[in-house]
Amino acid sequence: YFPVYWNASYVYYGVEVCDRLTADIAGEKEAIQNYRKHQDLIADPYIRQLLERIIMDEEHHLKLFYQVAAKYCPRWEEVRD
Repeated sequence: YFPVYWNASYVYYGVEVCDRLTADIAGEKEAIQNYRKHQDLIADPYIRQLLERIIMDEEHHLKLFYQVAAKYCPRWEEVRD
């Protein structure tokens, strides 16, 4: 078994701003989902509280990405979610 470390190849570098925003939004949603799964698996109240704070940050990022997409991506409201 060889560990797989994070590297820049995991980052989506799309050409179009709206494509990037779509990928960023998907990434934020996935992160929130993963943090919530971890909350369900972890009994330590301090870790659960920390994860909740991280989720709040991710939800804020998601809100910001939605605002930018609505401003700069025509047709965004048609394809959102």
